[in-house]
Amino acid sequence: MPFWTKRSGEQGYEPDFEALRLSQSCWEDMRFPATRTLKGANDKPDFDFTNLGYLFPNNDTAEKIYISDQMPHSWTQAGEIRPHIHYVQTGAALPTFKLSYRIYNNGAAIPDFATIATTTAVFPYTSGSILQILLFPSISMADLGTSAWFDMILYRDDAVVAGDVLLKGYDFHYPLDAFGSREEYLK
Repeated sequence: MPFWTKRSGEQGYEPDFEALRLSQSCWEDMRFPATRTLKGANDKPDFDFTNLGYLFPNNDTAEKIYISDQMPHSWTQAGEIRPHIHYVQTGAALPTFKLSYRIYNNGAAIPDFATIATTTAVFPYTSGSILQILLFPSISMADLGTSAWFDMILYRDDAVVAGDVLLKGYDFHYPLDAFGSREEYLK
């Protein structure tokens, strides 16, 4: 089906919005690289200008990054988001990161924060430095609409891995089923 259709009885073309809808849902990343997030009030965590990431020390939950944004119009408005971090792993032990979050609709009351912790590494560690992904539990997106807003606070909470852990970025996967919404504030 073409993206543009001939207008009946007129010259020119108009967009065919049904054609812009995906026939199946798929997944996309909502990305927040370590070069684009807001650091805490004490200007921590430190930024590693050589390796391009935040250095999260062990035993210090006060060093946080803050993320606040809205969901894109393309998301399915159902299901869940799947948050995770990308970091440089330098040993077999896994650090624990925590994510405090709240997600709410425009025009709705702002909820309290809930907190989840990382649970699983994606890649097996053998040796040296590798780029690793740590998964958080999924977050339900039930009853959230177009442009739902989210506030997130990410920090490290462990003494398992000695020294700093280099965070490269945070993102979450979300299901999408369209290129956008048919109306400005409703899907």
